[in-house]
Amino acid sequence: MVLFHKYAICLFIFGNLLFPNIAIGQTKTNSEFIKLTWENDVFLLSDREYTNGLKLDYGDRSKSFFLLRPLQSGFLRLFPDAKPIQSYTGYSLTHSMYTPVDLYAASVSFGERPYSSQILLGTNSTLFFQRSSFALELQLGRQGPGAEGKKIQEPIHRVTKSAYPQGWSNELPTKNLWGLNINYKYFWTDWIGFQSQVNLGNLDTSVSVAPIFRIGRIRSPVTHAFEQKDFTGNFQIAAGETESYIYISMGPKFQFINGTLGNPNSRFFSEPLYAETTMIKTNDGLKNYLIYETLSPKEMPSGLNFLIFNTLFNKGAKPSKSLSLYFIENLRQGRISSEEYPYIEYFLYDTVFRDGTKGVSDLSKLLALYYLIKEEPNVNKTLFLLSLYYQNEVNAKDNYSVPLKNVQGKFQMGYVYQKSGIFTAIGLEIQTLEYNAGSNILPFHRYISFQVGRSF
Repeated sequence: MVLFHKYAICLFIFGNLLFPNIAIGQTKTNSEFIKLTWENDVFLLSDREYTNGLKLDYGDRSKSFFLLRPLQSGFLRLFPDAKPIQSYTGYSLTHSMYTPVDLYAASVSFGERPYSSQILLGTNSTLFFQRSSFALELQLGRQGPGAEGKKIQEPIHRVTKSAYPQGWSNELPTKNLWGLNINYKYFWTDWIGFQSQVNLGNLDTSVSVAPIFRIGRIRSPVTHAFEQKDFTGNFQIAAGETESYIYISMGPKFQFINGTLGNPNSRFFSEPLYAETTMIKTNDGLKNYLIYETLSPKEMPSGLNFLIFNTLFNKGAKPSKSLSLYFIENLRQGRISSEEYPYIEYFLYDTVFRDGTKGVSDLSKLLALYYLIKEEPNVNKTLFLLSLYYQNEVNAKDNYSVPLKNVQGKFQMGYVYQKSGIFTAIGLEIQTLEYNAGSNILPFHRYISFQVGRSF
C-alpha cells in the first residue's frame, strides 16, 4: 500500500538529513511533545459529511525546521520589535474521511458530497509572542483509495456498532495533495482575542477569521489548537502551573477550493436526467420518476416499474413498510411469474425486504436492467435508457462533484486542561455545509474533538 507520493517522502527525508534543525535560544527541558487528536460525529448521533479525523503530532519547542525557516524570518523582519518567547516545530500525520448522508446507497448519491479520504504528512512551526502566535504548515499527501478510508472506517463502525457505509467503491479518485497554511492569533487580554487562517492548496484554499473568548485559569498567551485543521503548536506553561479554561469561537470562512467535493471542472453532462434523489421525500425525485414512466414499457405493473426505477436510478432506497405492502399487492394482482421475470423472488426480497443497513445487490441491478429492456420493442428507447443507466453508474463514479458554497460559518466551544506536561481538550464544532445541498439535507454538521498530549 502506497500512502504517500514518493516525492513527499523524499522531500522530508532530504530536509532532515541535509538541513539540521537549529535551536532558537530555548531550554530543551521537556521540550518534546506528542499529541493525538480524534474527531468524530458519532458521539452526536450523526454519521455524515466530515465523519472522522485522526491526527498524530510530534513537536519540539527548541528547534526550527528548515523548510519553514525563511517564512519565519520574513515575518520577524516585518515586525522587528517582536521577540519570540517560545517556539514549536512539529511533524504530523493526518487522516480524514468524508461520507454522504445516505450511507446505504451503493451508487453515487447525487446532491450529496462524494465519499472521500485523505492522508497527509506535514511539518509545522509556531512562534509565540507575549500576546500572539504565528504558525506555518506545509502538507503533502494523497487523496483516494490509497488513503484506505474504507479499511479505517470499518473497525470504527464495529466499535460504535454503526451500519457500514455501502458506497466506498465510488470514492473520489487518487490525487496528489499539497498545502501551505498560515495561522495568526492575537489576544488583547487573556480572555479576548481573534484568530485568522489562510490555506493554500488543491485540497483547501480558504480564508477564515473569528473572535475567541476564554474563561478560566489562563496561563498561555494564546489558545492552543482547537481542531485537526488548526496547526498552532502547544505552548508550554511554567512548571507547577495549571491551566484550565473554556473557549468559545465563531466566525465566517471564505473558501475557493475544496478537494473533498470532487473536481467541478469534470462535472459530466451538467445534471443527469435521472439525478439520484431520495425519491419518496423530494419533488425532484417524483418528477424524475414521472419522466422515467413515460419511457418505460407500459405493459409492466406499476409496482415492478417503481422497484426497477428505485434500483437503477434512485440508489435502491428501501421503501417504507406500508409502501412495500402496496408494491407486493400490486405485483400479486399483476400475476408476474418467475418464468416471465427470472429470479423475481430474489429481486423482491432484495429490493423490498432486505436489511435496511445494506445496499441493493449488484445482482438486483442486473435483474432490474434486464426487466427494463426485455419488454421494450423500441430499440432507440432501449438504447436511451441504457445510456442513462451507464451515465449514473459509470460516469458519475469518475466525475461526480457537488457545487462549493464559498461562504461558510463555524461555531466552536470546548474545554482545555494542562498541567505538569499533560495536555487534554474536548471540543464541539458546528459548521454549515461546504456545498449547496438538496432541500432534504440538514444545512449544518457537528462533531466532537478529543485531544490528549504529553511533554517529555
